[in-house]
Amino acid sequence: MKKILLIILLSNFSIACSQTKHSDYSNEVNDLKAFVEDTYKSDSTKVKAYAKNENNGKIFAIKTDDLYSEFDFEIFHVYEFLAKNDKVVFARKTPISESGDWAMSFSYYFNNDGRLIGAEKSVSSFYGEQNMLVTYTARYELSNKTDKLERVDVYYTDHKDNKIKKKSKLYKEAVEGSMINEFVDNMDQITFRDLESFMKTEKIKYYKTD
Repeated sequence: MKKILLIILLSNFSIACSQTKHSDYSNEVNDLKAFVEDTYKSDSTKVKAYAKNENNGKIFAIKTDDLYSEFDFEIFHVYEFLAKNDKVVFARKTPISESGDWAMSFSYYFNNDGRLIGAEKSVSSFYGEQNMLVTYTARYELSNKTDKLERVDVYYTDHKDNKIKKKSKLYKEAVEGSMINEFVDNMDQITFRDLESFMKTEKIKYYKTD
């Protein structure tokens, strides 16, 4: 299960198109999401992945698929960055699950000024005797009216990425009858508002690519 969840985190990248309400930055965020998704599909080498040494905050480029033997320090998070016109517009933080019971990711979208204009938090877990997958996703966008990052959508999906309807039999089994909400309650809060603050919050010192 551990390998399955790690593959889900590092290989799959899905974008939800529906939302419950719109913010002033919706179009810009959607354009960035489309750019990121297309890059992952067409040329994923442009996405730079790093492992962080928690002892000193330095991050090192990931060059193999075996994170556990590539580095001589314990890895708690993987970071991915994508630049557009020489400016970082996307960052993703992926905590590593040692137990393999969950898979979590935090995706952030920045405009040309480095301002955080959109974010997505996601966590997946297993449920039932057949170990089926359920995923929780929360989407955020910056609002001109409040100048705050506001949640614009939240939903659960099954193993086929179909939304799970509330009060349905599947919702009771996959959401209410599983551990998914325990992981949701422990997800990081978004406290930063720009790329520089993201680096400081994550205590990232600098890039080392060789």
